[in-house]
Amino acid sequence: MARMCYYHQTTEAANSCAQCGVPICNNCIQLVGPVPACRNCAPALHARQQQMVASGANTGAPMQQGAYPPQGAPVQQGAYPPQGAPPQNGGYGAPPSYPQGSGYTAPSYQTAPEHGGNIALGMLAGLGIGIVGSIIVMKILFLTGFGLAYLYIGVGYGVGFGIHKFTGRGGTALAALSVVIMMIALLVGHLVFANDVLQKEIASDPTLAGISLMDVIPMIPSMFSPMHWICIAIGLYSCWRAMEQQGE
Repeated sequence: MARMCYYHQTTEAANSCAQCGVPICNNCIQLVGPVPACRNCAPALHARQQQMVASGANTGAPMQQGAYPPQGAPVQQGAYPPQGAPPQNGGYGAPPSYPQGSGYTAPSYQTAPEHGGNIALGMLAGLGIGIVGSIIVMKILFLTGFGLAYLYIGVGYGVGFGIHKFTGRGGTALAALSVVIMMIALLVGHLVFANDVLQKEIASDPTLAGISLMDVIPMIPSMFSPMHWICIAIGLYSCWRAMEQQGE
């Protein structure tokens, strides 16, 4: 009686899978070298062949007797499950096992690191970079009287780049969040500058001791030239681009 293909019940089988032994027709045969295999076992056999090549094995050597069933040999009853039955552990469809000392090592697969990191940590890192950079620029202005507002462009880029390095992410949403972080850092830097100015004025005129920092805050915009605020605007844009371009 003719054997029928395991996958096509109305088609006569032309061979048997060398791994699991199921009968397969010409349309289902997948040759792994000279070895016929079914669609389920072909990847495992191919992986074994590639492993042997990589380890320097002589793939042209004849296979050991009994390694695979003879070509065209009848399949014993129970060698494979009924059509549609779920594969059993270690049975049909399971990864092949090879005897110890055969020279075959099962390939290992490493899970790729998950893209992205801790967003909260990235925000804190960006805030730290922004605050430190902003305070440095403001201290230089206070101590020397020489404004280096263009450094805010670099500070802005540093905030965006720092957040990206910690989170591994980019895009418009995080770019907007990084700009908010940069604005908070700028506010801290300007408050530090205003407090330095206030303390200097109090030291020179003790009658001003009743003035608090809250009284000085409304005067902060008038303390700086328009170029100062232009450089800050460019710094905020630089921060935005440093993050947004990572998502392109």
